[in-house]
Amino acid sequence: MVNAAGRDPGAALLLAPFAPFATSAARGAGAPSRPADALTSVREIVDAGALRTVFQPIVSLEDRRVVAFEALTRGPAGTVLERPDVLFSAARRDGLLVELDVACRAAALRTAAVGGLSAPYHLFLNTEPDSVADLDVPEELHGVPVVLELTERALTRRPAQVLRVVEQARALGWAIALDDVGAEPASLALLPLVSPDVIKLDLALVQERPGRHAAAVMNAVTAQAERTGAVLLAEGIETERHVLMARTMGATLGQGWLFGRPEPLPAALPELGGRGITLGVAPLAPPAQSPYLTAQAVRTPRPGNKRLLVEVSKHLEAKALEGGESALLLATFQYAKHFTEPTQKRYARLAERLSLVAAIGEGLPLEPIRGVRGAQIPEGDPVLGEWDVVVLTPDFAGVLVARDLGDSGPDMERRFDFVLSHDRDVAVAVARGLLARVAPEPSPSDVLTEPVLTRAMSQDLLHQALEATITGVCVADVKHPHQPLVWVNPAFEALTGYRSDDVIGRNCRVLQGPGSDPVVVARIREAIDAGRECTETLRNYRRDGHPWWNELHLSPVRDDHGELTHYIAVQHDVTRRVEAEQRALQLATTDALTGLPNRTALHEAAASGLARVHDEEGTAVAVLYVDLDGFKGVNDRHGHVEGDAVLRAAAQRLRGAVRIGDVIGRQGGDEFLLVLPDLPTGEAGALAEAAAQRLVSALAEPFTVDGRSLPLGASIGVALYGRDPDGQLPADGLGGLLRRADEAMFTAKRAGGSRWHR
Repeated sequence: MVNAAGRDPGAALLLAPFAPFATSAARGAGAPSRPADALTSVREIVDAGALRTVFQPIVSLEDRRVVAFEALTRGPAGTVLERPDVLFSAARRDGLLVELDVACRAAALRTAAVGGLSAPYHLFLNTEPDSVADLDVPEELHGVPVVLELTERALTRRPAQVLRVVEQARALGWAIALDDVGAEPASLALLPLVSPDVIKLDLALVQERPGRHAAAVMNAVTAQAERTGAVLLAEGIETERHVLMARTMGATLGQGWLFGRPEPLPAALPELGGRGITLGVAPLAPPAQSPYLTAQAVRTPRPGNKRLLVEVSKHLEAKALEGGESALLLATFQYAKHFTEPTQKRYARLAERLSLVAAIGEGLPLEPIRGVRGAQIPEGDPVLGEWDVVVLTPDFAGVLVARDLGDSGPDMERRFDFVLSHDRDVAVAVARGLLARVAPEPSPSDVLTEPVLTRAMSQDLLHQALEATITGVCVADVKHPHQPLVWVNPAFEALTGYRSDDVIGRNCRVLQGPGSDPVVVARIREAIDAGRECTETLRNYRRDGHPWWNELHLSPVRDDHGELTHYIAVQHDVTRRVEAEQRALQLATTDALTGLPNRTALHEAAASGLARVHDEEGTAVAVLYVDLDGFKGVNDRHGHVEGDAVLRAAAQRLRGAVRIGDVIGRQGGDEFLLVLPDLPTGEAGALAEAAAQRLVSALAEPFTVDGRSLPLGASIGVALYGRDPDGQLPADGLGGLLRRADEAMFTAKRAGGSRWHR
């Protein structure tokens, strides 16, 4: 509720100490030579010094004292550019983002200085993510205590520039805040790279019902605050319930309409008596010249060959995939020739799932493959002699840095000195060193406010979107590298739980999560790249973290010249149908007696494993054929009821003897099959033999049925499918692999059983 004066009544109570003082308009900006309402372009407004600054209070949640203000920019009152979203969209369209960003910052600092804002108060200043202009602050304004706000969007789009601005801000004595933490999963991985003094929690964390995402954010920000002493600030507080949630999340500062709306600074500020915000996060040290030198300074290198380091790199990539969108992975490859086709396929999958993936090397372009960032590497940069991989997630940190020793022998035997570390500080330092080299993404050229949307999209497109209001509809601009959403309908908001303001300007990946099938996502990406229609069913996640099944129909839109400009996505909630289909599939692929995967499921798992062997270097598949010894006698002497009980007991033992990711199932009768996919080629034989021995041991103990002890055992045949030392694959395929395993099993049985043979 807002009263006639335009203030929230709750805010009026909280700002009562300021009531005796008359408020002033944004002072010190200088009077424009033309009336403000006559200015119609960003250029005119900037040149005339007609930007206005208003200030929203930030309070201590403990006693509701105002301890800081956030400066917010407005265009001239009464003009079409008064609203900040329209103002910045126009600047983006006219190529004036940097100039507007600098002008906003200067106007805010000048207005705050004239208004008497000084320590212990702090001034929070925003920076535009698509420009992140260098800090050029007049000396007379250095006395204003500033907290510079950055966003994860700025860091992922322009990492080198953001890190440079952070150093400039620290040199000015400014503190750093990371804004909208929790709005994007990427913000959790990026926290340690900026090491902010203030972590600003996204408003959805206090306004929405707590869920899995809120818990993940709370864990990540709590860990960062404990490590560094950062202060948590909750935005969007409008009710006392929001205050309670903010404090539950660990926030000590709050901001929102409950405490005051953006207004001019009071004419005088009450004394805080030294009780302002205490900010004391230690700045991160500048990284060394290269990742190897960074790690070498704190860890002793050891020798290793390329074959080993390939497997270590793949392990780090797998850990990054586990982190999903809250993970980043940065790597160097020395030269473009080392970014091989199998590696490109792996990195394409990583780019689909992670917040930021970079591949740096001599000869690699600024975008080596779609979604993977590159860099301009100057001659003599020491990273050209290194092999580096660093992964950061909220729960994992891992780094491999290696220096080429210049061997000229076989490629896989080339030697390196390397450091492998899971020390988060080392990983952060290496990541910052590589991020400082990563090239920026192009700045968005699209204006996402309604007037510009109308210009950018044809009337036919709007008509199509508005017609499909029964189900969720969204529109994405595919001319922009990020392919952001530019329009969603109310049904989309109801279906996903996201408000329009939450998703406009963001990629539709915001709906994806750990259960979203990367194969389906890849098919959608291929269809968009080809400019064709597609229909897919994908597991998505609502804003509160609840999964749902989305039947998604994508339709391309082209302009008068036939150029692909947008995609319309129509979405249906088909959760009930998919869950019914899954139950039917479960029945079709599960052995009714044992509950294990049946013959069909086993052969599909083996075929998938073989396909990956063809696609990826260094992987193999093993199949173990298991036949119970003496089982026919159990059926003959005790009947099929006891025989079935033995099979169920054997299945239970086998299930407990295999690794996560391996597939054990019933082939038929008393025969079982174990599929071991994705084995490292050099270790496949040893791993398969170890698995066979575990199964022999698991089935060696007698079975007890109705008080009777039934000694059985098992004969197991082992067969492998992988590349030989010359890189050649077996010619027999899945059928030959199963036949070889079956023959090996009979060899074990003829040798007396209760053993394995390969």
